[in-house]
Amino acid sequence: MGEASNKSTERQNLKSLVYPLRVIVSPFKAFRDITQNPNIIGFLLTVGLFLLAAVVSEYIRASKIILDAQTQSTSLLNSSFFGSSLLSVLAQSFFSFLLSWITYAGVLFFVSRFFGDKSGSLRPFLVIVGYAFSALVVYYAITAVLIATLPEIHFEMTTWTSGKSEDVNKVFNEMWGSTFASQASNYLGIAYQFWLIALGSIVVHTSRAVVKWGSALMVSVTAYFASVLITTFLSLLTFT
Repeated sequence: MGEASNKSTERQNLKSLVYPLRVIVSPFKAFRDITQNPNIIGFLLTVGLFLLAAVVSEYIRASKIILDAQTQSTSLLNSSFFGSSLLSVLAQSFFSFLLSWITYAGVLFFVSRFFGDKSGSLRPFLVIVGYAFSALVVYYAITAVLIATLPEIHFEMTTWTSGKSEDVNKVFNEMWGSTFASQASNYLGIAYQFWLIALGSIVVHTSRAVVKWGSALMVSVTAYFASVLITTFLSLLTFT
C-alpha cells in the first residue's frame, strides 16, 4: 500500500513538472489539472526557470557593455564588476518575483471572495497562481533574445564607476533607446501584463466555479493593479 502511494506521489510530481509548459500552451486545461493537484514542485521549477532566464539576460547584457580605460578596453562580462552585479540582479529579481507573486495571489484570493465563493484556503491558491508566472519566464527569455541583437555600447570607466546612475542611463538611452530591441521590449512588457491578467482570470474562474468569466476578469484586473501599487511601494522602501 505504501509503495503504491509513493509511486502515485512520484507520478504526480513528474506530471507537475510539465505544468509550466502547459500553462503557456493550453492554460485552460492546465489550470483545471493544477487546481486538482496544486503541486509545489512544478512551481519551484517555474521559479528556477525564471532565475535562469534572468541570469542569461544579464550575461548577454554584460557582454554588450564595453568599459574603456586609458590603456585598454574590456567587456563588463570579463571585469571584476560583473560578479557583484550578477549577484545583485539575482537578489533583486528573486525578491521582486516573490513580492509580485505573493501580493498578486493574495489580492486575487481575497478580492475573489467577495463574489460569493468563500471555500478553499490561501496556501494551495498561492501555488496555483504561481504557475501563472510561467508567462514571466517567457518574457525574460524573449528579452534575452532581444538584448542579443543590441549593438555594443562603450562607457568610460570613470562614468561606469562614478555611481551616478543618471549619467549611465543617459548613455543607455542614447545608444539603445531607439533600437528595435528596445522598442520591442516595451511592447513585450505590455503584452506580459495582459497575459498575466488573462491567466489570473482563468485561475479565478477555474478554482472558484461560482465566479463567472466577466467577474473573474474584473477580479484579475483589480488584483494586478493593486499588486503593482503594493510592490512598487514596498520596493521603494526596500531598495532606497
